[in-house]
Amino acid sequence: MRLQRRFITLLVALLVALPFTGSVLAQTGDAGKSPAADEALQKVIHDYILTHPEVLIQSLRIAGDHEQLRQEVRSKNLIASLKKELLDDPMTPVRGNPNGDVTLVEFFDYRCPYCRQVEPWLEALTKNNPDLRVVEKELAILGPASVNEARIALAAFKQGKHEQFHDAVMSKKPNVDEATIRESPIMSA
Repeated sequence: MRLQRRFITLLVALLVALPFTGSVLAQTGDAGKSPAADEALQKVIHDYILTHPEVLIQSLRIAGDHEQLRQEVRSKNLIASLKKELLDDPMTPVRGNPNGDVTLVEFFDYRCPYCRQVEPWLEALTKNNPDLRVVEKELAILGPASVNEARIALAAFKQGKHEQFHDAVMSKKPNVDEATIRESPIMSA
């Protein structure tokens, strides 16, 4: 494994250096040897790759790992730069202890079946952990009805009724229509 990594490093170095060999040889006066030297080196690399294709696969995996790490760092930096907006937005509903020491940010859609499955677990987690603060971010991604429900939920929040609305909608069958939501006791109260 370590030998293959060294070879990959050498191979990459050779591939990067290859275009420069002609100019170096030309400057030293050995310009006539350059094409033959280039062809010989290319043949060695070509033959090795054909004999050991796993080296390319390993190289691609390593490149993929590096790219994934770069993406993770970018994501962490983005989250860190948006921390205040994620955690302390006064227009975002919070359940549990509003002054809790531990904050969990939940992104959800009222029409998402997985969000509905998580709801009882999240409710129990909130009740059993007095220091837990849950920030509920509306992520209306499942169509116009999702956007409608998110808007109504935020309107309920402004009226101090978000928790009741949230619990009522999450306890109903999925895909509740707009008329049912508007006729709910929370909306008429």
